Amino acid sequence: MSRLTCANPYCQKILSRENAYFADKKSTKAYCSRNCFALALSYEIIDAHQRGLKKAERRLKLGALLLKNKLVEPDQLLAALEQQKNSSQKLGEILLESGFITSKDLLRILALQAGVAPVSLDLNCSLKLKDFFPEELFWRLEFVVFLFNEREKELSLAAADAEDLLYLSDLFGRIFPDYAIKYFLEERDKILNILAANFGSNRYLKEKSFGEADNKKIVHMQQDAINFISFLQSIKAEDVRVLTEKNRLQISGRLSDYRFRIFFEP
Repeated sequence: MSRLTCANPYCQKILSRENAYFADKKSTKAYCSRNCFALALSYEIIDAHQRGLKKAERRLKLGALLLKNKLVEPDQLLAALEQQKNSSQKLGEILLESGFITSKDLLRILALQAGVAPVSLDLNCSLKLKDFFPEELFWRLEFVVFLFNEREKELSLAAADAEDLLYLSDLFGRIFPDYAIKYFLEERDKILNILAANFGSNRYLKEKSFGEADNKKIVHMQQDAINFISFLQSIKAEDVRVLTEKNRLQISGRLSDYRFRIFFEP
């Protein structure tokens, strides 16, 4: 009986060929299971994402699409492009922060540019395959799997950035080759809020930028915000969102027929 070593560097168990999992018929790499293969591939994708190995080719420039659909004025686009020269921000982010475009219109145009559909997810939706992939993968590529039907072999996911769909299609296409997979775009804040609700809010809040505010005060503000979000979840608040405004946090949502907006400052 031939013996093999699991190709997952985090596992490397000894296994027999009869019990080994191969990604496809041509593959020579053996794994303990599909879960073990998914873990190994996840970290490969995370590494590729960190190094920026995959770059999506844009069919049409964002500015041209915005002008064609009459969502910005030419002078607004020129001002944003000028600001982008001295910024690391993306054009869409600058237009959004400047108030030249709404988040819904930006999402629609980015989806059109990427050739996928926009989607509006429920903030209370349950994250599928949460225990199948490492948590770091969800936060690194900022995506949500909102449909996973093993019987019908259907899978749907939404990402915050169109460029990350290249990594995600590679990952999911190799792990679930026999599934009908649909890809969507969703607003980044909504994706992060869903991840925060499913994994806990701490990581999301810690990754927020708060300018020059004192670190100790930021920690206290974040803890207060985390406690408040936990309270909102316990009383079944809906549409809960976390946004940053300079050196403060804004938490908004809906409770019954009332909408609320609370600010936390260091």
